Amino acid sequence: MQKYIQHLEENGNYSYVSLLYDAVPSELAEEWMHYLNGLEFYSGQTSFGEIPRLQRFMCNQGEYFGLRAGWKDDGNPRWIARKYDAEMNKIQSFVQTCFEENIVPLGIPGVKASLFDSCLANMYRNLGDSIKPHRDSEVIFGNNPSVMIVSLGCPREIIFERIMYDKDNINSIKKERGAKAERVIITLPPRSMLCMGGETQKHYSHEIKKKQKNDDGLDIRLSLTFRQYGVRT
Repeated sequence: MQKYIQHLEENGNYSYVSLLYDAVPSELAEEWMHYLNGLEFYSGQTSFGEIPRLQRFMCNQGEYFGLRAGWKDDGNPRWIARKYDAEMNKIQSFVQTCFEENIVPLGIPGVKASLFDSCLANMYRNLGDSIKPHRDSEVIFGNNPSVMIVSLGCPREIIFERIMYDKDNINSIKKERGAKAERVIITLPPRSMLCMGGETQKHYSHEIKKKQKNDDGLDIRLSLTFRQYGVRT
């Protein structure tokens, strides 16, 4: 495991990002790819046009992805919660074990010991698919969510940039400037797991840019983003 971000914030918690290399055995990764390729993924429209990837949200609670944030596109197929099947339960259990064995024992202030119960799967169909700079919604997933991202297929780079946190505008991704500026680029190889936790969603944006060329012969990348969703009462 390699730590890429472990930034002590003013409140005593850390922004934390690390990568577990070769976290998924090769044969198991092939099984997961075969399974995921048999599922239906969905496109969608935003104010910027069609999203440059396909998605599938899986969560047994049954709420659509953006309900808590007041999103209006509750009928969009890519946000409708699809029930877990036996294979997804196995995959989530494997990821949960990796998290509990590798991240939780570190005892990093602010990094929660989460019980994952949702998965947002993204299919990057080619090197032109991408995801713009964003922060995972704390309105949807709670304060300081712990996140585990499984990468399969084509390696891609994820870029973290330090942003100015504004508690009154939690959707802002205005970059820090000068001495506080920070940019971290991490290559996500196949079979790896990326952990984001603590204050990361407050102080960093992340994105995956388009890729110009690929030397390994792979084009398709599948990512599985596990978070604790839970129904709030």
